[in-house]
Amino acid sequence: MNRKRAVEHSEVPFALSPSASLRRALSKGGRDFGTQVSIAIFRMSDSRGFTLLEVLIALALLAILMAGLIKITADNTKNLWYLENKTIAATIAANHAVQLRLDKERPESQDGREDMAGRRWYWQARRDVMQAMGGGVLGYRIEVFLEGDKSPYAGSVSYMPAGS
Repeated sequence: MNRKRAVEHSEVPFALSPSASLRRALSKGGRDFGTQVSIAIFRMSDSRGFTLLEVLIALALLAILMAGLIKITADNTKNLWYLENKTIAATIAANHAVQLRLDKERPESQDGREDMAGRRWYWQARRDVMQAMGGGVLGYRIEVFLEGDKSPYAGSVSYMPAGS
């Protein structure tokens, strides 16, 4: 009987299902090598974790998505900067159109610098005499540049009577 029991403990029940092998090992209370191997095999086959390949693929997809999100964010920031500058430049152009209307003098051209929103802006206004209505209408083209830029952020055309 002793010998039969030793044979039973040394057998590794690989052919049985993991749950049956665990029940058998636990019911005998054995702690020999074969029982420990069968318990370890049961634990490995029943685990619910991810393989290394699955984790690497998931990380690669995450990296690609994050790179795309960073690009989108950078583009949005660039567009926001451009639209903010365009809005400020349009405000400066509108302010100078009103100022030209209020002045009694009608200069051929005017230019200047102005600080707004923490930036320095350069503006210039040029007068064109319109041939319509006997040349009695003046048109001013006002362009606003961010200091250091060569192309205007905003341009405005303002019309006013020549005689007033």
